[in-house]
Amino acid sequence: METVEQSHIDDNENAEDLVSNMQALEDLTEKMKRFMSASYVQEIHGKQYPKVEWWNTLGALVGVKPIVIDDNRVDESGARHASEGEITWESRVELRSTRTGQVHGGATSMCTSHEKMWRNADEYAIRSMASTRATGKAYRLGYSNIAIGAGIEATPAEEMMGIEKADRFTKKPKQWGKPDAKPVEFSSVPHAPVVNTAKYRTLSPP
Repeated sequence: METVEQSHIDDNENAEDLVSNMQALEDLTEKMKRFMSASYVQEIHGKQYPKVEWWNTLGALVGVKPIVIDDNRVDESGARHASEGEITWESRVELRSTRTGQVHGGATSMCTSHEKMWRNADEYAIRSMASTRATGKAYRLGYSNIAIGAGIEATPAEEMMGIEKADRFTKKPKQWGKPDAKPVEFSSVPHAPVVNTAKYRTLSPP
């Protein structure tokens, strides 16, 4: 029976690759921390959410780019609010290597006129947002650890914009009176003058 001696060369190579990958991951995370302006991230409820520009910058650094594979308008019979004339677009995006064209990830997302933010939007804008959301989602599924390491949320900002808009127009409870007004002491309120009715004569009907 032939015996084969096991080699640890592959294990050592894997360990070296792991260390190299960890260093590359740290370097990439530090680079992405430079892109924290309003052009790349959006603040919602005190948290920072990455825009599609942030994700595409990350893609440029790692050598992948988003490709729209398919986008189509959902048939009215498949829409939840078809009776209300809802416009719904669905888009699928794949992340592909800029060098080899190999697929590195993908996602599908939708945008609909039933959303408050898109209720009065043109159809082309709804269609475009479906692709934008799919792009951010595809990056999040594969590179959410980079966003977390950079100190921001992993959820794409485009998925949170409806919540941000709704919160902006939420009415605050009405406050009566001035907040700094002092309570009124009844002892300081002047009393109405007391009228002596005894001096007034009652008139008898004629």
